[in-house]
Amino acid sequence: MQANKIKLLPEHIIDQIKAGEVVERPSSLLKELIENSIDAKAEHIFIDIKNGGLDLIAIEDDGLGISYEDLPWAFCRHATSKISHFEDLYSLYSFGFRGEALASIASVSKVTCETIPQDQAVSGGILVIEGGEQKLLKEIPSAKTEDNEKNHGTKIFVKDLFFNTPVRFKYLASEKNEHRAIMRTIYSFIISNPQITFSLKIDEEEKELYPRVDDGGVEKRLRKIFFKNRPLPIWSTKQQYEEYSLSMYLSESNSGKANPLIQYIFVNGRLITDIRIHKTIYNSLEKYWGSSSGAYVIFLEAAPSHIDVNIHPQKTQIKFFKTSLVLSLIHAAIKKLVEEKIFSSSFVDRPPLPNHQPASNLSSCSNSNLNSTNAPPPTNHSSVQVGEGLCLSLSSNYSLINFIKNPSSFFLINKERFIDFYLNTLLSDKLPLSENYILPMIIGIPFDLTSDISNVALVTLRDHGFDLDAMDDRSYILRSIPIFLRHTDYHSMLEETIHHLQGVEQKEAYMIIHTAISHLLGETDMGLLVELIDSTVYNLLLQKNVMIELNENEIDNFFYRKKS
Repeated sequence: MQANKIKLLPEHIIDQIKAGEVVERPSSLLKELIENSIDAKAEHIFIDIKNGGLDLIAIEDDGLGISYEDLPWAFCRHATSKISHFEDLYSLYSFGFRGEALASIASVSKVTCETIPQDQAVSGGILVIEGGEQKLLKEIPSAKTEDNEKNHGTKIFVKDLFFNTPVRFKYLASEKNEHRAIMRTIYSFIISNPQITFSLKIDEEEKELYPRVDDGGVEKRLRKIFFKNRPLPIWSTKQQYEEYSLSMYLSESNSGKANPLIQYIFVNGRLITDIRIHKTIYNSLEKYWGSSSGAYVIFLEAAPSHIDVNIHPQKTQIKFFKTSLVLSLIHAAIKKLVEEKIFSSSFVDRPPLPNHQPASNLSSCSNSNLNSTNAPPPTNHSSVQVGEGLCLSLSSNYSLINFIKNPSSFFLINKERFIDFYLNTLLSDKLPLSENYILPMIIGIPFDLTSDISNVALVTLRDHGFDLDAMDDRSYILRSIPIFLRHTDYHSMLEETIHHLQGVEQKEAYMIIHTAISHLLGETDMGLLVELIDSTVYNLLLQKNVMIELNENEIDNFFYRKKS
């Protein structure tokens, strides 16, 4: 009889495979350890690195510590104190939550962890693990002394990284690049945690000290990291819109070339990489930094329910609930700096202003509901040719638009006709029903409904761009929405609309959904709807007289027309 060809992998091999996702290189290991110290509420963190982290990565902190009983569990896979239910994933304020990091680290290195809990009634312990195999577990009895009060915390020493998986050495970058990755990781925590004192020792170099600073002292740390304490200016600004808050720091002058050690993006204190944000910064500053690069630090704060951090093993990439709004907010913050003329003459010369100057009371298309100095401008679709400009609401149904790419003309638009035209054109397949993928959210069925949504109604919702699937008898999961609703309260609209969709036929379902969307768009400021006008829509609007062009000659005729 032939033996089975398919076999279950041993646990130690599974651990080593999983470690490859979390611990790609020394810098990713270092990141996980520092995050643990911060989650433990440490006020002082000491970092010791030898041979690029391959020989030693040591972290000492004065955090809460780990009890003797919990210590072995800390190094078990998927053992965590951060989450108890699936919903907890969308209300996280901690760095770690999956319970994978320490288990992954211990499977590919030799780890010693010594910890003393802050709670004096609880014993601490020492744990030694080599290649995922526990070698020692020893209890450190609690001692209610003054020294114990001061010495609580955790020391973790990671030696001989990848000693049992030597093939991993071939995939490491050059020594220089690995060192840069380590320094970027360390600097990111120093920048984003001014309330913590950091001490840093790299090989035989002199120890570096970064004392804690107040919130206003972030610039002091930036100047030390970016400019080695040289008195070069760093400019800052803050913006807030809806549930997003932004703080930004920029160098006044360019740095000559792109340098990851002086460019950081943080979301809720977590360092991320996002090419869209990076390009938005570069595009917004291109005329000032020229073809070179500069230093920037972005701090973005958002409710945990508006981002998804659980899409990448190392949590360095996230999904935004409202990507376009985030990009617009960043663009608006940079624009605000420029308009306030805080940038000095060290920038390249600015181009002259165009001859045509829009009226001073016209606002950015997306800012009609905002303070004029804090308004993020609209974000173009990838195919947009004209959908960015200035917008002035004349009444609840009429607005005057001045497109940036066509500054010599104004356009009068009827909002009610625009919404009706846009939806009908979209749903007749003349326009692509572009979807905006969002953080999956649950739509509950009200208990007063006697039956669930009909399949016909679900199909009709999908035809309108809602990716909605039944989870059980009382709830549905929403995965994506039509992109033209991204600035609206579509969640409330869906929950309200569900009341009317039980047991209906296709025609009635279409009317209910279509009416609900039209009403929702009707409550949305026209300035936010203007960005829907790409080149295709632009031409159709003019053809159907939904939008009327008023060029300067026609406007002049109103004032200089001869009397009959």
